[in-house]
Amino acid sequence: MRLSERAVSLAPNDGNVLDFYGVGAILSGNPELGVSAGSRERKRTGPNTRFAYLNILGVAHFHTGVFEAAAPAFEEGNSGGGPLFAPGIIYLAAKRQAMCQPDEGKRLLDLLEESWPQFSVEAVLLRLLRKRQSPTRCWTT
Repeated sequence: MRLSERAVSLAPNDGNVLDFYGVGAILSGNPELGVSAGSRERKRTGPNTRFAYLNILGVAHFHTGVFEAAAPAFEEGNSGGGPLFAPGIIYLAAKRQAMCQPDEGKRLLDLLEESWPQFSVEAVLLRLLRKRQSPTRCWTT
């Protein structure tokens, strides 16, 4: 984080720098910084300004407990032509579960299994959520 903070101080609008900063913030347990890095209002320059920040923003919102803001970030990136990524589907499914929509969450996990049969949802969840408390609203296993 120290190095990515330095990079942001030197290039505060560079899309690549902001993306790495946002990912680092989330993985180090500072999702609020990820929200800042992925903010739609933040000016972004360089060749990497299109969609990765929306995935970062969605993940950051999820980990701050703002589930209502997580899905629109993922969906905006996907509908705009951004890459559909497996962890994003996991977060969308978890968001649906947290928002008391378990059938939609299951549908998304079934889609993930069909599209990426070798992708380990359990391994990703254990890695991403190992130090974080999972949402408690409507959360069932």
